[in-house]
Amino acid sequence: MLQNLPPEILITIFSNLDLPSITALTTTCKAFHDLCRNESIWANLSYRQFNVDLKVTATFSPRLFYRTLLYPYRKAVGVWQRKNLKHYGSILKVTPKSDGIHLQELVAPTKIFGDFKVFDFVKIGYDENSDKVVFENRSRFPKGGRACVKVNGVAGLSVIFPELEESSANPSEWRQNITEFIETTYGKGTQLTDLGLHRFIETLQANSFHRYEKLEPPLPNTQNLPITQGYFFGTYGDHGIEVVQVKSFHLSPQTSSAISDIGGLKITGDPNIAAGQITFRIIDDKCLNLTLQDQESMAQVEKFDKTPRYVDYFDGLELDFRVPEDCHEREKLDFQRCRGRWRCEGQIAQHGGYDARFIPAHFILFDEDYFSVLFIELGSIVLYRRITDLLF
Repeated sequence: MLQNLPPEILITIFSNLDLPSITALTTTCKAFHDLCRNESIWANLSYRQFNVDLKVTATFSPRLFYRTLLYPYRKAVGVWQRKNLKHYGSILKVTPKSDGIHLQELVAPTKIFGDFKVFDFVKIGYDENSDKVVFENRSRFPKGGRACVKVNGVAGLSVIFPELEESSANPSEWRQNITEFIETTYGKGTQLTDLGLHRFIETLQANSFHRYEKLEPPLPNTQNLPITQGYFFGTYGDHGIEVVQVKSFHLSPQTSSAISDIGGLKITGDPNIAAGQITFRIIDDKCLNLTLQDQESMAQVEKFDKTPRYVDYFDGLELDFRVPEDCHEREKLDFQRCRGRWRCEGQIAQHGGYDARFIPAHFILFDEDYFSVLFIELGSIVLYRRITDLLF
């Protein structure tokens, strides 16, 4: 009989169970109920489920920490996209740690080869004395006041600041806030521009309420597509570095075997193409075969596009590549070969998203982590770098 085993053996067994099993054991008999209160069981469960290493002390209970904080806010853990700004988006990463659950803002770097800048936003903590959850506002913007975090599977994640400090009455605070916001977003020493001011005002107007939807890890490349789905930095000129999700738009993404199902979706955005909008989409499965001469100028590329030539794509294919001499490079491209090239469409629009339309473009794959989109009508090429590992 299980009850006849020594308590230390039972605790070892119980320490490998999941929460439903532990909960069920507590209802079987008083002995098991008492054993399931052992702190090591809950410390082990916290580590296995959340990768959080909890230590038992005279004033800290892993069992209460798990039941009061980790489990109730388990659905908050992950990566989130802000959804209640008109044009822009932002990324929030929620990570459980031994002192609470940390919400951190991830801000894109000023250069495509950089990493996210990480800023504390809110901490969900646990007060041992009161046995209650405590929200701590750690945000750089907005500053001051209480914070509240709400999460559920349908509405997503919400962060509310009900007591924001009013800075509009103090011009010096306005200047300080704007300067800090611009330098954080666009880099140290950046001068204020109309685009920067627009972004600051849009963010300020929605400062008391932040609504997020969860970003899911990309699907594995089970269909051996030329490119694996994922998240990328992209160079978008005066708008800076933006985050783009490369994904399949097929009704059943898991079974899609056509590269023409692949496109790029803005995760962050700008006043031209907002967050949540398509920035490019591949429209043809046939791989283009351009010579170096076809790529000498944008006129040559346009000429090729009228009577294109194709090559059968295979894993390991290498094609010549160069940037047309009159093409604007948003980031210097040193690639001389590419793995494949396909016709696609890039979306452009006026400020505010007006007159949006798709124009001819080329999707150019360099390797698993880098690709470009050549906007033919604009004479501009955008470089993208995979950053999935920085998020998940």
